[in-house]
Amino acid sequence: MPMKTLPSDIERGSMAIIAQELRVRGITLPPENAAVVMRCIHASADFDYAENLRFTPGGVGNAVEALQKGIIAGAALDVFEHEPHITEALLGLDNVVLSPHIGTGTMDGRLDMCRNVEQNISAFLDDNLDKMNIVKL
Repeated sequence: MPMKTLPSDIERGSMAIIAQELRVRGITLPPENAAVVMRCIHASADFDYAENLRFTPGGVGNAVEALQKGIIAGAALDVFEHEPHITEALLGLDNVVLSPHIGTGTMDGRLDMCRNVEQNISAFLDDNLDKMNIVKL
């Protein structure tokens, strides 16, 4: 009989591995940022996020307020600050579309990510950092 592993079990295992690796590296994340940083590491396998991400205090609340006031016209979100919980104020907004964490869950999306990784590795090995696709935060 084939073994079935639930995505939530995979994520829980990944988060435990990430937490252990952060401890080994002597990195303590601020509790208010830990969920987001660990999710970035989970999605990218890049532990540099633990030391390089910068947060705006109250950023999520500011974004919700801007959506409520129409300063931001709309948003489509599939990643949330404290997944699986969704910021309550987002639930009643007509200008917000919320979906489960599935943004890259298509064959095209995954193939694009693989191509990007391959291009970055090739550029790095060729010592051509200008050709790397680096997200600047």
